Amino acid sequence: MSRANTSFSGDGYYEFLTVHADPFVDKLAEIITKDLPEKIWSKDYTLWKDSPDEISNRLGWLELADTSEDVVSSINEFSREIKNEGFSNVLLIGMGGSSLAPEFFYKTFAGELPLTVIDTTDPETIENIRNSIEPDKTLIIVSTKSGSTAETISLMNYFYHEFYNILGRDVTGSHFIAITDPGSNLETTARKLNFRKIFLNDPDIGGRFSALSLFGLVPASLVGVDVKKLLEKAKGYAELSALNDIKINIPLRFGSLIAYLAQHGTDKLTIFSSEKIKYFASWIEQLIAESTGKEGKGILPVIEEKFHHDREYGNDRLFVFIKLKDDTELEKDLISAITKNLPVVCMELNDLYDTGAQFFNWEFATSVCGIHLGINPFDQPDVESSKKHTRKFIEGYRKEGTLPGVKPLFKYENLSFFSNTELNDIKSFRSWLSERVDPGGYISIQAFIAPTQTNEKLLSKLSEILTQKFGVPVTYGFGPRYLHSTGQLHKGDGGKGLFLQLFSKNLIDLPIPDDPLSDDSSISFGVLINAQSLGDYYALTDSKRNITRIDLGADLEEGLNKITAII
Repeated sequence: MSRANTSFSGDGYYEFLTVHADPFVDKLAEIITKDLPEKIWSKDYTLWKDSPDEISNRLGWLELADTSEDVVSSINEFSREIKNEGFSNVLLIGMGGSSLAPEFFYKTFAGELPLTVIDTTDPETIENIRNSIEPDKTLIIVSTKSGSTAETISLMNYFYHEFYNILGRDVTGSHFIAITDPGSNLETTARKLNFRKIFLNDPDIGGRFSALSLFGLVPASLVGVDVKKLLEKAKGYAELSALNDIKINIPLRFGSLIAYLAQHGTDKLTIFSSEKIKYFASWIEQLIAESTGKEGKGILPVIEEKFHHDREYGNDRLFVFIKLKDDTELEKDLISAITKNLPVVCMELNDLYDTGAQFFNWEFATSVCGIHLGINPFDQPDVESSKKHTRKFIEGYRKEGTLPGVKPLFKYENLSFFSNTELNDIKSFRSWLSERVDPGGYISIQAFIAPTQTNEKLLSKLSEILTQKFGVPVTYGFGPRYLHSTGQLHKGDGGKGLFLQLFSKNLIDLPIPDDPLSDDSSISFGVLINAQSLGDYYALTDSKRNITRIDLGADLEEGLNKITAII
């Protein structure tokens, strides 16, 4: 195809591909100061805020392409040791930044050891995973920066207890490793429980910027990724980002473009990916949403399965195509978007390892975006609001034996409806949707249900129906996973989101051991996930967001189909 308006290209091929590119070039030259790259690399916190808090200790990712090379040999040696000892699969327990990059590496490179990521508190899913693994052949990675993430520690207690009952104390610890920050609670626990190995990460790296740190590289090596090659690709873009020439400095220009468009109403970053690298978009989703959604500002990442050639997209979207060089199908979609005169960016990769460059590209661009928007991209102030409510409900449960009862506003067949506005029947629910959808906003579906393929297809169908009906971007996420990804944006952005929270009472439940060596349990995973859904419901209500909470009933598939039919 003819690629008009090419601005620049480099290793990990990158172009602006739209007739809008030329005027943007002049605008970007106006807003980018000449010494900006130098100031970023010197870690000048005043670029973002007057205080160094949550900035000066969050910029370690800049040097990861170099510093991570020092540990490559030890990581690879550990991987060989695990494989030589006959381990046949890996289970990674983590949330957000600790899980998304490892999931991408396994799903994309799919190599020597099968890896399962568990980032849910849904008891049915946990039980299914437990039944699918053989403790004597399984390595478990417990991954958390803080060392105290509620979901991660609860899952660690559960699986350690399960392994302990089968393997005994002398052996169980050799099936567990930890990736955490120095001095964390997890480091202390891991030493107490005789974990096989403890990887201590650079504490000056935030979770969502940690893909090329130990949090990403250890799992990557285990599944067969050539981590040295990955880092070499990232190093090229790191060197590029230090250059003052905005025609060459790809990450600088990309971040400035995202910010400039967002400031002018184009604040929905719509992502299309080649099938082989589609899980990269989930990592981008957390990076963009959690970094930019605060102080009444926000850029919404929208992961699209396909480009609709016959759809009239709103003028609030920037389209980003991340494609492998030989992807002819996505190329057709790209041509269609250009033909429609839409603002389009294409990142064309020669091979899978070019994603190493893209990790750095997006991280640097996001930090630049924060500068232009006047926000700190490295903190997450609104994440705590949901956790605060959840902790309160769990404390109440431990005292009273029940979670707070909330009476539904109305019931419709097997569905029950709750809301922070007055609803009394299906007609009023439909009216609520029509009247509360902001033309420049979005709809978010938050599903506290089992993250199965069937449920994901049903949620995708529901999302498509909502998009067709209301003409706004629709996103969906499984809880509590999304709380560590888009949850910050939902409560910290400009307030134009409308939220549908879906949940179902658990048909099975599993106790969470209070201690991994004890049978005592004061709460279950069913209680935890219900407390988390209630916690976020009230956090969104506190933030004056429009939200309706729907109990889907015992039959999830029937309930999801019913909601789709109603809408």
